[in-house]
Amino acid sequence: MEFESLEIITDNDVPCMKITCSVTHTAKESIMEFPPKAYLLLNVVDSTGKRLLPDNLMIVGKNFLQVDEEDCPDNQFHAILFFKELPAKTAKWIHICGNVPLRCCSLSSSIPRGLFWRNGMKEEFSAIDCEMVPEGPVADLAICKSETVTLEAKLLQTYRNNSQLWKIHLSAIATFRFYGLELLDEQGLHVLFSLRPCSAFAGGGGAGYSMECVFPRAYSRLQARILYIDPDKFKNKSLPFNLTVGLAGTLSKRQAPSAR
Repeated sequence: MEFESLEIITDNDVPCMKITCSVTHTAKESIMEFPPKAYLLLNVVDSTGKRLLPDNLMIVGKNFLQVDEEDCPDNQFHAILFFKELPAKTAKWIHICGNVPLRCCSLSSSIPRGLFWRNGMKEEFSAIDCEMVPEGPVADLAICKSETVTLEAKLLQTYRNNSQLWKIHLSAIATFRFYGLELLDEQGLHVLFSLRPCSAFAGGGGAGYSMECVFPRAYSRLQARILYIDPDKFKNKSLPFNLTVGLAGTLSKRQAPSAR
């Protein structure tokens, strides 16, 4: 972990402090969650002995859930701490140490399906991780017993440049945690579609996700995979903090232990 920046920001005209650190990791897990107020386990003190209480912690990175950073490398993320109080006026540095408990897991993916992509289509997917499908005659049985996710697509508009606006809706059991949709064309290339804000709802024992996507052109056949989060794959880890930050920059370049 390395210090990146310290900023004084305002929240409803009240001065607040924001400390950003970068973390390089080698773990395969790309999903990170932490318990509510887990950041309160950190010990934060300035050079005068004043204790500072974190108000929030955000995990920000290209492959992480909270925010998407296009310019952030795949093996890096930012840990951002927010404080509603400032250090003492005479303080020269701030020291942060402690461990934040995390639950981490890798994304799961449905078995790829070839689809005739058309207006009004409705297809079912097996919500079983493609890496967990057994081999041999039990494979079909495992797929049949898995939960299903229904994908529906509706063409909303075709633009002058031949790009198309589609509304895609997925429905599943209430506990299903949808993450994303991956589409490949007939040459096996990713379809780079722009995604408008996704809406989600739950009720009656089910959950639904709706999104509007702009495709660069019309497609007749696509390979589709549904990316989702499997709660059973979570592992308990921790994010260690151990750094000293000067109010004009970093006083210590000493790195904290890597996340374990």
